[in-house]
Amino acid sequence: MRHHQVMTRSHRYAMILCIMAALPVLGQIPTELLLLGCIRNETTYQEYDGIHLILDRQLVDIPRFPRIILDTAAYIDSFPDEVSLLKAREMNAAYMMWGVIDSSEPGPGITIDILDMGQGSVSQIRLSIGRNEGSEAIAGMVRSKLQLWLQRTTMVQLIVTTLPTAAAVLLDDMMIGSTPFEGMVEPGTYRLELKKKTYPSIQIPVSFISGNTYHYDFALNTGEKKVDKRSIVKWLGVSVACFCAGGVAHWQRSRVQEHYRGATPPADFDRLYNRAVAWDVGRDILFAAGGAAFGVVIVKVVIR
Repeated sequence: MRHHQVMTRSHRYAMILCIMAALPVLGQIPTELLLLGCIRNETTYQEYDGIHLILDRQLVDIPRFPRIILDTAAYIDSFPDEVSLLKAREMNAAYMMWGVIDSSEPGPGITIDILDMGQGSVSQIRLSIGRNEGSEAIAGMVRSKLQLWLQRTTMVQLIVTTLPTAAAVLLDDMMIGSTPFEGMVEPGTYRLELKKKTYPSIQIPVSFISGNTYHYDFALNTGEKKVDKRSIVKWLGVSVACFCAGGVAHWQRSRVQEHYRGATPPADFDRLYNRAVAWDVGRDILFAAGGAAFGVVIVKVVIR
C-alpha cells in the first residue's frame, strides 16, 4: 500500500512537471513571489492547525524575502494540484510552498516542500517539533529554515583560500574580505582579483550561478616575492648621492686641513680648525647614510 502511494505521488509529480513544461513562459520568472499553501496538521494536537497562518505573518518583514501570498488550497497530498499550479503560473510566482505536520516515533515533525517554478525542482525542509513548542515557536523555526534555504538557493557560496593568507579578495574592484574567505555573494559574472603587498596580483573572470558553491585555491607566488624595481632604483640613487657628497666633503676637509697646517700668524687658526672638523663630521655622516641606503638595496634584492 505504501509502495503504491509513493508511485502515485511520483507519477503525479511527473505529470505536474509536464504541465509546467507545456505552459508558455513569458519572459523570465521574477524571484519576488512565493505562493504559500496550507501546512496540514495530521496530528491530534489541535494547536498546530494554524501554523501556516502564523508563518504567513512572520514572513512579511524578512528583508529580501519573496512577497508572500497565502493560498490554503495550494496542496494535494505532497504535491500541488494542477489548479494551484496554473494559478502560480498566472501570478508569475517564483516558488510554491506547502507542508504537513505528522506524528513520528520521537515526536511530531513538520515537512515543508518548496517547488521552484523556474527549474521545476522540489526542495524539502524537515524539522522535529518538541511537544512543548508552541505554534509561534514552530513557525519561527520554519521561518529561520526558509531564510537559510532562500539564501542558499538565490545566493552563491564563495570560498577563496591563498598561500600565503591575508590577501585581499575583490569582485569587480570591490573588496569583500581577505583570505581565507567564505561568504555569500550575488550570482553573476565578475572579475575576481587577489591582492597582497609585494606579491603579483591575480585576476580571473568568474561566473556564479545561484545555489552553487565555488571554491578557489591560489598560490600567490612561486617561491619568490615580487621585486619593487622603482624602490631599489630610488635607494640606490640615494646611496650613490650620499657617497658622492661624502667624497666632496672629504676633499674639502683635506683642503682646509692643508690651509690649517700651512697657516702662519696672524691667520685665524680657530676658524680653520672648526671648518676642518665640520667637513670631517659631514663626510662621516654622508658616508654612513650612503652605506645605510645601500644596505636597504641589499635587503630588498638579496635577502627578500
